Amino acid sequence: MNRFIKSLFFPLISIFIVSLIYFGLSLIKTDKDFDRVLAKNNQLSTQVDQLSTDLALLDSNLREAQQSLENIKNEKTAVTSKVIPGEARPATVSVEKQNAEPTIVTKTVVQKIEKEVEKNQATVTIQNVGSFKVLLQPSDTAFSILKRASEENSFPLTYDSYSFGVFITSIGGIKPESNQYWAFYHNGLFSNVGASDQPIEKGDSTFWQLQTF
Repeated sequence: MNRFIKSLFFPLISIFIVSLIYFGLSLIKTDKDFDRVLAKNNQLSTQVDQLSTDLALLDSNLREAQQSLENIKNEKTAVTSKVIPGEARPATVSVEKQNAEPTIVTKTVVQKIEKEVEKNQATVTIQNVGSFKVLLQPSDTAFSILKRASEENSFPLTYDSYSFGVFITSIGGIKPESNQYWAFYHNGLFSNVGASDQPIEKGDSTFWQLQTF
């Protein structure tokens, strides 16, 4: 009997030792899982705290926005209450931008320049008769333009022809008295030659008037 018990003693001790080892390994594994779970819980707790902080900040911002809207509403009410009775209340208020871009207006200016072309003519002025423009022809003289002026403007002209030239006896029906004659000025100067010998150029003027001897 004692031999039988002794024979079982060593196997039982071996089984007990193995059991202790297995149990110890189980505890080690359980401790590792526990640490992992604990770390996970700590992480979740940190996230919850952060979310709580964010929610508190959002709530504070929302309260500030509501307060700003309330202040704006109160200001509008105060402005409305200051309107003087009897005055028209403006429907809208237009605010122009101070830095608005300037409007560029382009205008096309057409300048018409008319220059009168100076004609090839001369002026014949007769005392108590009138002043006339005469178109010039080649070799015109003071007498030829006087004659052409009378023909074109229908005033009478009489004259006598001599070898030295012509002598004017009447212009426009006006005859000189016994001591008078028709004298002419060329470009403002008294002419010392006869009318048929005084050449006329473009722009010249002749003036006829009665003078005494």
